[in-house]
Amino acid sequence: MDLYNAVAHALTTLPTGGFSPEARSAEAFAPAIQWAMMPFMLIAGTNFALFWHVFNGEPRHLTDNAEFRAYLLVIAGFGAVVSAVLFAGVGMAETPTNVDAVAGNLENALRQGLFQVIAIVTTTGYASMDFNTWDASAQTVLLFAYFLGGSAGSAAGSIKIVRWVIAKRAADRSLFVAAHPEAVRPVRLNDEVIDETTIREVFVFVTVFVVLFAVSTMLLYLDSFRTPDVTLSGLEAMSVAIATLGNVGPGFGPVGPMNSFLAFSGAAKLYMVFLMWIGRLEILSVLVIFTSSFWTR
Repeated sequence: MDLYNAVAHALTTLPTGGFSPEARSAEAFAPAIQWAMMPFMLIAGTNFALFWHVFNGEPRHLTDNAEFRAYLLVIAGFGAVVSAVLFAGVGMAETPTNVDAVAGNLENALRQGLFQVIAIVTTTGYASMDFNTWDASAQTVLLFAYFLGGSAGSAAGSIKIVRWVIAKRAADRSLFVAAHPEAVRPVRLNDEVIDETTIREVFVFVTVFVVLFAVSTMLLYLDSFRTPDVTLSGLEAMSVAIATLGNVGPGFGPVGPMNSFLAFSGAAKLYMVFLMWIGRLEILSVLVIFTSSFWTR
């Protein structure tokens, strides 16, 4: 990687922009470069406020943070699953026949699986290979990662890990209270009680996000039938919707990492512009403009 590409990729890694001067994205560079990009994408998806504590000699704020632990856990989990699928031969070019080939294939599978999961979860959107070549099973696993997002207070988009953590703990509380009706069990995050208003807002956001994703999937899927150069499968339509709404970047099929959105109709492109805009602004802050109560006192 020359100096120009080093600067360009630094400027699109930490802001999770994902743009690369190279048409093949990160695939254009050596494996060592791809490994070197991963920790910086992870940093970009971490709550920047935690680094203030780290730089002030309080690293335990990082390791004790529930969202940060969940963030690393989901990346490790999804990365392991995708890497295992790739190592089994899905989407890889050859089947290993000797010890050296097995080791090389394992490194390749780990690198491709981890890189793509990190790039998707942090919504950086780089590609270390064309994952359009992957089997539908590997792509389906990757599709779930589109909904995770990075940490709150980071450069990442999508739903965000902290909302999933709160939603899970609220669901656990509901199950516990259903079994013990007299129990009083507040939802806690980092030893602080989460107020019920915040919990309701989290569930509202996730619900609106998923509904908007479902509606967008249907609209983009139907629009592809009237566009000669675009034919979307169900999985591809879902990837287009979540890639734009979550500000991730690449999807599957016509919008794969080595392709573009060029072939879509003008109406579809305008709608995807709307999805990218509303997704970047956290949806509810935009939708409130369309309510009558916003314009009346």
